[in-house]
Amino acid sequence: AWAGGYVDSAEVQYRPTGDAVWRDVGASGAGRFEVSGIEAVEYDVRVRAVSVLGTNSDWLELLGYPVALPGLPPADVTGFDIAITGAVAHLTWDPVPDEDLSHYIIRWSPSVTGASYSNAVTLVPKVPRPGTSVTTSARTGTYFIRAVDKLGNESLNPAAIVTTIAGVEGLNAVEAVTEEPGFTGAEVRFSEVPGLFAAASGLFSAAGGTVKPTSRSGLGLVLTDYSAPGSGIYEFRTVVDLGARYTSRLTARVEVIRLDDTAGMFAAAPGHFSARQGLFTGDSNAADTEVVVEVSTSDDMVAWSPWRALSVGDFTARGFRFRAVLFTASANVTPFVTGLAVEVDMPDRTIAAADLEAGAGGMVVNFTPALRGLSGLGVSAQGLASGDYYEITDKSAAGFTIQFRNAAGDGVARSFDYVARGYGVAS
Repeated sequence: AWAGGYVDSAEVQYRPTGDAVWRDVGASGAGRFEVSGIEAVEYDVRVRAVSVLGTNSDWLELLGYPVALPGLPPADVTGFDIAITGAVAHLTWDPVPDEDLSHYIIRWSPSVTGASYSNAVTLVPKVPRPGTSVTTSARTGTYFIRAVDKLGNESLNPAAIVTTIAGVEGLNAVEAVTEEPGFTGAEVRFSEVPGLFAAASGLFSAAGGTVKPTSRSGLGLVLTDYSAPGSGIYEFRTVVDLGARYTSRLTARVEVIRLDDTAGMFAAAPGHFSARQGLFTGDSNAADTEVVVEVSTSDDMVAWSPWRALSVGDFTARGFRFRAVLFTASANVTPFVTGLAVEVDMPDRTIAAADLEAGAGGMVVNFTPALRGLSGLGVSAQGLASGDYYEITDKSAAGFTIQFRNAAGDGVARSFDYVARGYGVAS
C-alpha cells in the first residue's frame, strides 16, 4: 500500500539472497503479487512506486526473508547446550528461523553412547515458540531436541547433547521398583482404564486405534498386535506402601528400542530375530513410538488418584502404583521395552534444637514431623559435673529419650543441644 494520489502502480522484484541479478515480478495497482516456483531459501524483495507521470520512487527493500514451503520440515536445531545446577538441567538452543515453527520437543535416553532419537522417550512434549530454553530434571544420558512446524513436520536431524553429570542433591533411596528382566506385572485392556489418552498428555493423537494389551517375554515388553496404530498398558507388579504419608522424589527409568517390522512380523521369522540381517530398529530418527510411565497415589491404600504421566517429580502420599503405556502411531512398528523401573527417594533432612532442659526424670524428644529414616544423632551436653553422663534410649525416626545421671547413677537435670540427620517428612 502507498500514500498519495499520484501513484499509478507498484513494481516488484525479487532474487535469492546472495544473487546479483534481480528478477521482475511485474507492476500492478492491485497491491498484491504472487510468485510461483520458489524454493525454501532466503529471498530479497524490493518494491517501488510508479507515478501517473511514469516517474519512479526509490526502492524499498526487504532482505534475507526466509521462505518455508508447506510440507517441508523446519530447519534443524543448532546451539543445543546443557547446564547442570543441583538436580536441575537447563537446556538452551538457538531459535529456528522458520516462520511456521510451532514448538520444540525434548526426548531423553539413559544411554551416553550410541543413543538414538527413536530409542528415547519424550521428556518435554512441547516448548512453544519463541522459547529457546527449558528446565527439566538432571539425568545422566543423552538429551535430544527437534523443531516441529504447524503442520506437525519435525526437523530432519535431531540435535543431541550427552551429560554424565547426574543431579547433585541429598537423596536417599527408599525403594526401587524394577520390572526387568521378568516383567511379571499385569496386562490391562483399554476398556478397564477410561481416560487413558487424556492421562497420556496427547503425545500421540494419531494413535487412536484399537488398544491392545502388551505382551511379556524374557526379553522385554512389546505390543501384542502392532499391525496397526494402537497402545497397550503394563502394570508394575509392586505397589509401594511407605506406611505413612511422606514427600518422595519419584524417578522413572525406561530403556526402549523402536522395532520396525514393516517387512514382516519378526516373531514369525524363522530362527532367532537377533540373527536377522539388517537393522530391525529401523529409522534412528523416527518418532512414531512412545513409552509413558504413569503413577497413581493413595493416602490410605484404598482410594487411588487418577493416573498421571511421570518422568521425575515430588509427590506426597503413602502409596504409589505404576504402569507403562506403550504407543505406536505406525503399522508394524512397536516400542520394545528392555528396562523399566521407578526409584523412590527422599531428600536429606536435618533437625536440631539448642538449650533444651532435661529434668531429673529425663526427657522425650519428638521429631516433628517424624523422619522416615534416622541416619545419625549427635548430642552436646552443657554444665556437666565430674562423672556426669547421659543415656539415650528409644531412638527412632520419631525421636529419642535422653536421661542425664551423676557419678552415682542418679538422675539429674541438665541442658543439651542435639542434631539429628535423616530423611523423609511424614505428614
